[in-house]
Amino acid sequence: MQASLLEILRSIPDHRRAEGKRFDLSTVLLYTILAMVAGANSYRQMHEFIRTHLQRLNEALPPGATAIAVDGKTLRGSFDAFNDRKAAHMMSALRHADQIVLAHVMVAEKSNEIPTAPELIEALGLKGRLFTLDAEHCQKNCSNA
Repeated sequence: MQASLLEILRSIPDHRRAEGKRFDLSTVLLYTILAMVAGANSYRQMHEFIRTHLQRLNEALPPGATAIAVDGKTLRGSFDAFNDRKAAHMMSALRHADQIVLAHVMVAEKSNEIPTAPELIEALGLKGRLFTLDAEHCQKNCSNA
């Protein structure tokens, strides 16, 4: 029995770094091949083909990883100068695909976003997902989540 093109593409090892894997390699390769068969000769033309036909392509194949954005915000007007209390700071997790807020967590008054982000991710219980965070979370050894 012959293997399908998608099965062959899934057998190709993915040597990309973990933090660079936004989409499944086999899906990227398949969409690129389809763009080239349709006449795309450059990255720009491939991108345009995929952008134009993405909805139909995703209906035919499951899309890549759904990203979850984790971001913190200081709540405006929440400081209390009289009682010497800093402004409240909150972290939120938002699923990009459907723009649904999954969780909120308050950052401890004597803490910051860096230790709070892994706690929020752990509380969500979502393993093997793609999370996007601000540049301040790019420090070494800030999270193992």
